Amino acid sequence: LMICALLYMVNYMDRQVLSVVLEPMKADLGLTDAQAGLIQTVFFLSMAILAFPISFFIDRWSRRKTVALMAVIWSVATYVTGLGKSFLGVLLPRIFVGTGEAGFSAGGTAWITAAYPPESRGKALGIFNIAVPIGGALGVMLGGYLSVHFGGWRTPFFVFAIPGILLGIIAFFLPDYKTIKQPEQGAVSRRSVLTDTADLWRVPTLIWLFFGYGLRNIMAFSVFVWSPALFMRTLNISESKAGFIVGIMGLLGIIG
Repeated sequence: LMICALLYMVNYMDRQVLSVVLEPMKADLGLTDAQAGLIQTVFFLSMAILAFPISFFIDRWSRRKTVALMAVIWSVATYVTGLGKSFLGVLLPRIFVGTGEAGFSAGGTAWITAAYPPESRGKALGIFNIAVPIGGALGVMLGGYLSVHFGGWRTPFFVFAIPGILLGIIAFFLPDYKTIKQPEQGAVSRRSVLTDTADLWRVPTLIWLFFGYGLRNIMAFSVFVWSPALFMRTLNISESKAGFIVGIMGLLGIIG
């Protein structure tokens, strides 16, 4: 639970840091708002497209190995993002950040629910999900501070990559649990990804949940991606101060 929660926190730090350094990055690389928005859009689309296939793979292979591998992939890609010297130099590594992060929430949730008995799962998942607002807030707060005081917009990417790689390595050595249950007949049940997908769309509650959560994400990520830039432009403040304002907004999620 501790390792998964810390990885989820780093996940959101790596996810949100680009928003707080968007303005200095644009100025340095000569990007337009459309290009900056496209980088973020492609990042989220890579997560959306790969989330279910990777989640299916987690169930069939190993929670431990998949979570650890994803953490290392997105952390290395975060580091490479800081090396980018052009639009494509930032876009391509961000795709790999999204690829690494795509199945983590599913893998972490499945791992934790397998490790805890039913009466403790709600509390355990509450601790796990508190990492989201904490990580998002730290991403913009520390990202803006590091950018202003320690060498520019590239520095946060270099710094944030380190804990993800270390935690990913640690995750390789944690215990795992069986993912395929034995039915009464004793045969192992293995279903195709298409069969599982079709079954999900037969559950009306899930259809409404997918639709509502999708609309929620359009609003939430649009706000958090562009809020630091909005504050920097309208209030004429640095990314450090803008990150602090947005970070306070994010930390209120802990109450929820």
